[in-house]
Amino acid sequence: MKNIKFKSVAVTGQDAIRTKYSAVQLGYYNDPFVQFFVQNPRKSQPIMNRGYFARVYSIEKLILQFLNVSKKIKEKNKEEKKDENFQNVVPQIVSLGSGLDTTFWRISQDEKFSSFQFRYFEVDLDQVNAKKIDVILKHKELSSIIGCEEKNNQKKEEQIEEILHGSKSGFFLDRKNAEIISSKYSLISGDLCALDSIIERMKIHKINFEAPTIFFSECSLVYLDPKYSDAIIGWIAKDFHVVFFANYEHINPNDPFGKRMLLNFEKRNAPLLGIHQYPSLSSQIQRLKDAGFVFAGADDMLSIYNRFSTSDEVDRLVIQKIQKLEFFDELEEWNLIMRHYMISWGVKIESEFIDLVSEFFHL
Repeated sequence: MKNIKFKSVAVTGQDAIRTKYSAVQLGYYNDPFVQFFVQNPRKSQPIMNRGYFARVYSIEKLILQFLNVSKKIKEKNKEEKKDENFQNVVPQIVSLGSGLDTTFWRISQDEKFSSFQFRYFEVDLDQVNAKKIDVILKHKELSSIIGCEEKNNQKKEEQIEEILHGSKSGFFLDRKNAEIISSKYSLISGDLCALDSIIERMKIHKINFEAPTIFFSECSLVYLDPKYSDAIIGWIAKDFHVVFFANYEHINPNDPFGKRMLLNFEKRNAPLLGIHQYPSLSSQIQRLKDAGFVFAGADDMLSIYNRFSTSDEVDRLVIQKIQKLEFFDELEEWNLIMRHYMISWGVKIESEFIDLVSEFFHL
């Protein structure tokens, strides 16, 4: 990214993977794939383990809800015999600033997701993707889920066409651009500050602008100057026919804790460039509405986590389980930290399907 040093981004990314690995090792959630990406693993503090559980669980929940809504839209479309072509489109999941994240592998092997077809895209800097490719190729547990690497003398474009149309089940490895293309998974290299380039790369990977799509970002867009992140969000809302968006990032920079939080990131040479323009839940919601999303919401992570403990039985049982994993006496600090992170979500969809969104897409 133009205004961030790659090394600083890499350090924060490795910190995230290290904490996720710690949480997995202690049983907060299941992820047999994170072990392959972690370097110098160490046990994180209970407050960090629980916080990362809340982050992972929330994003996964929104992705699952998106797939359910997409399925119901298809069913309604079929009942009303509207658009026969729509029945053949596959929902798409796009991770912006994906780093070494393992969501694709985790949900590909998760029983909750087994009834859904989807294409998964990851977008990050080529330096980050090159490291990810090395790990993927090193471990069959990762590469086998994508398929075998296709190696032949065909032209690149011909190989990609055959892979994406299903006549080949493997993947195409583009070492020069640090990219992977398969029918299930695409790893795309690009600077989020250079939107035109990202769009061109996505077109090469055959993203479908007519298919239901969810974009999500975990602590990525907040590192950008708002003119770049706003351009991305505006493009998503404008160019995709049925699109969902979820963004996990920091808020409340102006209270004492928020100021300390900002200073900590600045010391690591990774300033939160977007936080002052969108410092609150209301500004985050308005941001999505201004971009063109017809439905928008946001909440801080403390409220979201507390709702999990009082909502449906599945969420309650999960929260009860994780709260028994470690001795936890940091409630005051927990409440403070969790009020400084939020998830915002937006949807652009035809008005007749809004009832499905309000019923199935929320935290």
